Amino acid sequence: MVEPGKVKNIDMSNYLYILVTLLLLVSCKQDTSSKQNFDWLLGNWQRTNDKPGRTTYENWHKMNDSIYNGLGYTMVENDTVFKEILLLHKVQSTWTLTVSGVNEEPTLFRLRDFKKNYFEAVNPQNEFPKSIYYYYEDNQLKARIAADSVEMLFSFKRS
Repeated sequence: MVEPGKVKNIDMSNYLYILVTLLLLVSCKQDTSSKQNFDWLLGNWQRTNDKPGRTTYENWHKMNDSIYNGLGYTMVENDTVFKEILLLHKVQSTWTLTVSGVNEEPTLFRLRDFKKNYFEAVNPQNEFPKSIYYYYEDNQLKARIAADSVEMLFSFKRS
């Protein structure tokens, strides 16, 4: 027959073992919610649905896990007729897309939704666009910019 005190000690040590194991498992688990990967943006892209006589490019580079640099520009013959600097970066715990070179001041868009191969960035106060949506599908980079009832679609292939 087992003494009541020893059974209690064995039960407590089992509970303690389970508790310590659970704590170790939780502390070792990677926090994937804070580590978003936008590597599908990386590379040099050429627009496939451009207006005749124009060639538009986007180039994306990864600086580190929380900063992606992009450059978008449109050429007509040998002249650059449009240029924007894109910065996809994490500000504290919020991902932000900053667009510079179009307006006098950079325009910030907060990422509202993002998953494995897409994101949507919004700025309801901006005149146009209010939302920017990027996604990777069928080996193409696609983008949609929109405000109210106006939208523009972009399709890119690797160049």
